[in-house]
Amino acid sequence: MNFKGITYKLNNFCTLINITYNVSYLLLHEFRLQQILAMMYSEQVMQLLTLGEPEETLLNYSSLGFDSSHEDELIHMAIDPDLLNSDENSPEFWSTVHAWNALGQLKVTEAIPPLLDLREKYPFDLLFDQELPKAIAMMGEVAIPELKNYLFNENRDEITRSYALSCLEKIGIVYRQECLSVITELLQKPKKSSRSLIGLAICVLIKLKATETIDVIQDVFNRDCVDITVPGDLEDVEIALGLRFKRDTPKPNYSVLSPEITQAISKLHELDESERTQSAPKVGRNDPCPCGSGKKYKKCCLH
Repeated sequence: MNFKGITYKLNNFCTLINITYNVSYLLLHEFRLQQILAMMYSEQVMQLLTLGEPEETLLNYSSLGFDSSHEDELIHMAIDPDLLNSDENSPEFWSTVHAWNALGQLKVTEAIPPLLDLREKYPFDLLFDQELPKAIAMMGEVAIPELKNYLFNENRDEITRSYALSCLEKIGIVYRQECLSVITELLQKPKKSSRSLIGLAICVLIKLKATETIDVIQDVFNRDCVDITVPGDLEDVEIALGLRFKRDTPKPNYSVLSPEITQAISKLHELDESERTQSAPKVGRNDPCPCGSGKKYKKCCLH
């Protein structure tokens, strides 16, 4: 009796059973998910589950039949944990991004707090760090009061509150004075317990090239209310704004940064990184990272 041959066939048979079981499990899970979603969402909103990854040119969601009557369902879909934790290659996962964009186009400002709260739950995913501010920025000027409330809410930690700054930065490209007014108000009422947040706000002013705010910036530095490991010291900021050509004093030592500050700096500079890589070939979130680390892109340089 050829035991090796029998063993080989048994192994193949067991492998086939495992594959069949896994496929059946996934199909059953997908079927159950669809049943649950069908009970939660109307037929109109369910169509977002079939659209897949959004194109660079956004859909006009109003032309798909979406209006103010769908706001509550869209907010629910936008933060639905079952969808957000589904397979990133599935259309179900991308339905949440479509919901973000639909809410942005419909200017549903009530969605801003729950949407920004997602960034705290998914802090290391560039999808949330970049696409959410874009969606909120589509709301335009009407989003500014809600973003201000979020930014000034001291019940949230500094990093969470700073998410509103990313949105104000994008909206500030069009509604400059309105956004600068919110940010400078934050600087005019500084607290030493919010030194990192103040530093992040100054970074946004630098990105917006807000030289007209230099007096407010100088004042907040004079009050020692800025964590200089975030924007640098006053001379660094003046140089970044084009108001100074070189330093008059030795540069401080910024070599020791806390993990929280390192993360915050990375997030504020991600727009610059995005601009530098726009011409590069698109890399999928689950593709090997082009840096050669062997890790998936979403677990490496995507962050």
